[in-house]
Amino acid sequence: MKDKILVFCKNILARIVKNETQFFWSGMVIVALFNVALFELSFKLSNAAEKNDFYIAMTKSPEVLEVQAPVSEPPQEVRGIYMSAYVAGDKIRREKLFKLIDDTELNAVVIDIKDSTGKVFFDAQSELIRSYDTVDVRIADIDPLLEDLHKRGMWVIARQVVFQDPELADARPDLAVHSKRTGKSWRDNGGRRWMDTASKDVWNYNMILAREAASRGFDEIQFDYIRFPSDGNISDMSFPVWDGKTPKYDVLRSFFEYIDKNLSPLGVKTSVDLFGMTFNRVDKPTDDLGIGQRVVDAVPYIDYISPMVYPSHYPPTFEGYANPAAHPYAIVDIALKDAASAFVDSRAKARPWLQDFDMGADYNAAMIQAQIKASRDNGASGWLLWNPSNIYTQAALDKDVK
Repeated sequence: MKDKILVFCKNILARIVKNETQFFWSGMVIVALFNVALFELSFKLSNAAEKNDFYIAMTKSPEVLEVQAPVSEPPQEVRGIYMSAYVAGDKIRREKLFKLIDDTELNAVVIDIKDSTGKVFFDAQSELIRSYDTVDVRIADIDPLLEDLHKRGMWVIARQVVFQDPELADARPDLAVHSKRTGKSWRDNGGRRWMDTASKDVWNYNMILAREAASRGFDEIQFDYIRFPSDGNISDMSFPVWDGKTPKYDVLRSFFEYIDKNLSPLGVKTSVDLFGMTFNRVDKPTDDLGIGQRVVDAVPYIDYISPMVYPSHYPPTFEGYANPAAHPYAIVDIALKDAASAFVDSRAKARPWLQDFDMGADYNAAMIQAQIKASRDNGASGWLLWNPSNIYTQAALDKDVK
């Protein structure tokens, strides 16, 4: 109710500024004072309301949208590629990927609906999302696009970045991670802002978006950046909700459970992206890499766990390899073997992200095929190829399998 009243007041003030020239400067002063008061009030209310029992799933349900059933069951082996919103929204550029899909074994595509900029890339209709002004439509024809991909037999996955969210930090600065030193929004080494991982309002916002994506026809929602920040001046971070004492992995376990409770009953498949090294830490029960990620916390609640096992991202001398990037089969094989015990008697399946970009070594068709082989040899439910530029090595893909 508080949010609706505040939005209403802002709209009234905006009309005064727009329509009555004589009130311009007074209107601007009122808006400025109002925003200062709003920040202070919201921060205090958020602290009081959320500090206690933040780890309990929200009792307030996200906006209810009619979610259509997936067009089909997921493929037994998902073979997918990543497509950015910018490519997905460009008919000429995406046609090149459509041809790759038609000519090879690919049967799935992962499309950004919200990336690390925090922008929502399709015309979301949610009242809350609209009120936060986070929509930046890059995929103007989302509905025909999904229909086209389904006609091609594709399993379509929506990728949604969660806690790294500069746009939401603008809309809800009271829920953003702050700098102890400056009192302003904290930024990581890349200059990005983060939301408090324990905030149930942040959970709710992301769940509303996920439900809307499912209602538009996405078969699966994939959550990324589901973690605490990993780089930057970590000691300078101040959280408005997280108490700093509850283990980070407990916070994320509660979020995974929240995902399950809100999406699984609707028939929506879910997946999460984890650091590749989480798979190599399964035998260390309290090791969450300092970011809250543990495989064991996700497997009871999520359908697919996608570790980013890019060989180039492993440190030199890892498992005795001077340059892990030069050993694609071994690195993926070790990760999947290390985590195998976590998937016994679990609903979750492993489905790794694999490297299709040059870093640490030249990644040719043989290097990519080595990773795919390691995935198959370890019984993974499929694999996803990552290239940030969306340029993939066609020679690495089978032409005769569909």
